[in-house]
Amino acid sequence: MRNAIVSKLDWASLGFQPVMQAEDGEQALQIALESKPEVVLTDVRMPFMNGLELAESLARELPETKVIILSGHDEFEYAQEAIKIGVLDYVLKPIRSAKLAELMEKIRQLLDKEKDEKEKLLKLKNQLHQSLPLLREKFLNSLINNSVNEYEIKKKLDYLDINLPGNSFIVCISEIDNLAILAETQSAEDMELLNFSVLNIISELLETKGIFFNDSYNRQVIIFNKLDFSRPSEENGMYSLLECIRENIEKYLKVTITIGIGSVVNKLKDLHISYNDALYALDYKFVLGKNKIYDIKDLGYRPSNIYYPVEKINSLLSMVKLENVEGVKRCTDSFFDNLIAKKDISPDNIKVILSELTNGAQKILMELKKGDGDSPGLDFGIYEEIGKYETLEDIKVVVSGFLTNICKYIRTSRNSRNLQIINRAKLYIDENFHLEELSLSYVANIVSVSPGYLSILFRKETNETFVEYLTRVRMEKAKEFLKTSNLKAYEVAYKVGYTDPHYFSICFKKYTGITPSEYKESG
Repeated sequence: MRNAIVSKLDWASLGFQPVMQAEDGEQALQIALESKPEVVLTDVRMPFMNGLELAESLARELPETKVIILSGHDEFEYAQEAIKIGVLDYVLKPIRSAKLAELMEKIRQLLDKEKDEKEKLLKLKNQLHQSLPLLREKFLNSLINNSVNEYEIKKKLDYLDINLPGNSFIVCISEIDNLAILAETQSAEDMELLNFSVLNIISELLETKGIFFNDSYNRQVIIFNKLDFSRPSEENGMYSLLECIRENIEKYLKVTITIGIGSVVNKLKDLHISYNDALYALDYKFVLGKNKIYDIKDLGYRPSNIYYPVEKINSLLSMVKLENVEGVKRCTDSFFDNLIAKKDISPDNIKVILSELTNGAQKILMELKKGDGDSPGLDFGIYEEIGKYETLEDIKVVVSGFLTNICKYIRTSRNSRNLQIINRAKLYIDENFHLEELSLSYVANIVSVSPGYLSILFRKETNETFVEYLTRVRMEKAKEFLKTSNLKAYEVAYKVGYTDPHYFSICFKKYTGITPSEYKESG
């Protein structure tokens, strides 16, 4: 019977190879345990171990192997027992080759389907395993941002295999200093490597005292959960560990970090409180400097009143308007030193003050109505520039340079404007010298400035007074008329704007050293 089944079917084409035989149940079990077959076809009645006993052993030892019962016994209890054991099918003998081939084709399809499903499941498991670090980081970020309820916390900790036991927790945040400036000079790949290296140093030094991950702003977050913060020795141990992390990063990576330490909380659902406190502590880098460790409980002050130095801002902007470069540098130093010295002012408050100062400087530029894009700061790049720096000391240098440049621009702009006024006045005089009403007030009105301002500008820009310039233009035109025309002296006087020929003659002789008649005859 066995030989017939083996020889009558093309097992290779059906997808089953090799085909092995056994004379009894015990031998079949031994072969199966060694070769782990996909399918076992077995009779019911066999010596030593019958088919049902074999099926039961295979179900226990090789649960993925499919068992088909071939039996001439059609008693109902055999079928019932086979179903209980988990036999795939129960076929009565005799069975034709075509019928058996059809059965094996269905089994092959079933096995292939199960294989595909296992491969898909394995692929999903591999993908899940690969994405676990990201899923853990996402969950931990939601934890510190208070977006997970208490029930979900326990469930996800188990699912993501995150070990966070303990009765007290504290969050610390590490931030690479001057990150924006580093990003301008380093490639994205180098920045990723830097972040990985920082995390690697934290991992090596932290060991099992807590967990760490990146927050959504690429800062390194450490959650300490295995320290008894009521004991000064363990708290000091945490400080020493953080200091060691800071020193090693500076030593081996040649960058500095600043660390903020949050408050102690007793429940995981309150981690967001400790995280926000750590952020608040870290923010003091802006005032107190970088490459340090700040503990929220040492800062101890949360300002309730807003500080707004209106007079100091206005005084500094006045220096800018006066084009006093040295005064601007001196006032800027004093202004920032005052902000740094104040211990009862928050970093956010300081940022508002800086915003008001830079806005005021921008308004001064805007009032000049240049708007042609060539003035410093009119593209509002100063805000982006300030945003690159993380401490008041660094920002002071940027703002001082910005205000100094505005001073220089205002001076250049005003000089250019003054020159335009003088050029317009001179052009009008050159073209209208014959007008007898031509005077300082008359021309000042033409160029839209006050007579006093025009008088000062003339002296400053031309090194002569308005009257001296007007007289020179009229005298030169008179000399030209006397040389090139037959006009009499009194006629030339009227032609160049003099109503009194005698006064014209006096002015001409004073200008040339000879009278108009003598000048005409000399030519």
